[in-house]
Amino acid sequence: VCLFKFFVNTNDPQRIYAWAVLATNTILLIIISICYIAINISTRANSKLLTQQKTRTGQMVRKRNRQLQRKISFIIATDLVCWLPVTLASCFHSAGVIDATPYYSFISIVFLPINSVINPVVYDHSMTKKMATFCRAVVEVF
Repeated sequence: VCLFKFFVNTNDPQRIYAWAVLATNTILLIIISICYIAINISTRANSKLLTQQKTRTGQMVRKRNRQLQRKISFIIATDLVCWLPVTLASCFHSAGVIDATPYYSFISIVFLPINSVINPVVYDHSMTKKMATFCRAVVEVF
């Protein structure tokens, strides 16, 4: 498996490339977060009249808005949880605060693939329902 070299020292020739990838990823995470927040705000604004009604339609719209808000929050949170450790460890390693070399395999093999695995599950509505059922079953067991 070819893994990207995130942890670079100040004298590493790949330093600029590594920081460019991490900076691009961070900027894209911010843009994605802003877009999802805008979607949530727009959805709420467009359905405000319906959600104020005490009818069945108003209840359905409120439920749909809550589901959308949870999904958006989960997408942003999973991206943040998967990439924040990589970015922080890379910053601290590059600054000489820590030696993150021993954690490279763990971060590259555990954190980054988690994001790739979770995204299709989150975006597929039928999988979201199955995951919610699975999570409830796990919570009941423990």
